[in-house]
Amino acid sequence: MGAIQILRRRHSAGDPVSENDQISTYLDAVGSALQLPRPQRRRAVEEIRNHLDDGATAHMRDGLPRAQAVALAITELGEPEFVAAGFNDEGEHGSEFTGVRRWLPVLVPVCLFTVRASFLAWSAVWILDGWTVGERTAQLHYLLGVALMGLLSYGAYVSVKRSQRDATWRWAAWACAGLALGAVALRAF
Repeated sequence: MGAIQILRRRHSAGDPVSENDQISTYLDAVGSALQLPRPQRRRAVEEIRNHLDDGATAHMRDGLPRAQAVALAITELGEPEFVAAGFNDEGEHGSEFTGVRRWLPVLVPVCLFTVRASFLAWSAVWILDGWTVGERTAQLHYLLGVALMGLLSYGAYVSVKRSQRDATWRWAAWACAGLALGAVALRAF
C-alpha cells in the first residue's frame, strides 16, 4: 500500500517518475511481502513483472503514454500486499521437497522407534515368571529407547511440517535423524 501511495504523491507533486522507477518500487514492495523460498520468490516477482509489462503494453495500444500505461497496470494489479498474499497462499501448498524426499528424516527415528518398541514388547512377553535385576535393566533400557526414539520421531515430524514455510527447519529434522542414529551407534539407549 505504501509503495503505490509514494508513487502517487511523487506523480501528483510534479516529480517525474520514470516507468522503471514505478515498476521497481512496486516489485520491491511485492518482493518484501513474499514469504517464499528465494527461488520461488524470484519466479513470483518475474511473473508479476511480466503481468505489468503485458498490462502496460495493452494500455499503450489503447493510446496511453508509457508512464500512464505502467501506472494504470500497477493500479489494476492491486496493492503489493494482496498480490504477495496470493503467491504466499500458493507457496504453502507446494514445496520443493515432496513425497519420500521430504519425509526421509522422519523415517530413521520412526524405524528405530518401531524396533525399540518391538524389543520392549518381546521382552515383556517372555517375563512371566518374575523379573530378575537383569530383566528389569533390559526393560528399562528398552523403555528409555522407546521414549527417546518417540521424542526424536515427533521432533522430526514437527520439523518437516514447519519446513514447508521455512526451509531451515529441514536441518532440525535431519538433526533428529542424526541423533537417533548417534544414540544407536553409541548404544546409549
